[in-house]
Amino acid sequence: MRKLVTDYGAEDIFKFYCKKTGNPKKLTQTQFSNITKQFFSKIIDCLIFKGIEFNLPYKLGNIRIRKSKINIKLDKSGNVDKRRMAPDWKATKELWKNIYPGKTLKELKSVPNKKMVYHLNRHTDGYVHKWHWDKTTCIVRNSSGYSLEMVRSADRKLAKALKDEDITLDYSIY
Repeated sequence: MRKLVTDYGAEDIFKFYCKKTGNPKKLTQTQFSNITKQFFSKIIDCLIFKGIEFNLPYKLGNIRIRKSKINIKLDKSGNVDKRRMAPDWKATKELWKNIYPGKTLKELKSVPNKKMVYHLNRHTDGYVHKWHWDKTTCIVRNSSGYSLEMVRSADRKLAKALKDEDITLDYSIY
């Protein structure tokens, strides 16, 4: 449920390439797949480590990393509104292990008003970094119906780069 099912996959893209170009280099599907993986890996590296904007062809917009400050707001009763904050699940589970020793995760589900630990992003001075597809220059109809979801490996690479103290990264604030 809620899993995206694609109409076209890597095999279909390879068939289209062969049909369109005649496969002049006589590539196998495995070779073609390796080339595309390397290409997209280089683009992701440039987006992360050089802070570039990647302009998509055919006026489909551009992709970049977007940096924004976490806005902490208070609710009507004066408490911090935590709906926009991301839970730190590792620290939360450790806290629960200390507060409720011996309980399993199933048993913890029934405990009301458990304390949670949230990410404050101290390593980035309180900024959140996200992948962003800027569609303001996109000329495709109904482009608002499409979204960008990067693969997990790209998310992990970005997180690792942001946490590495030896790397200096600076992205535009939006």
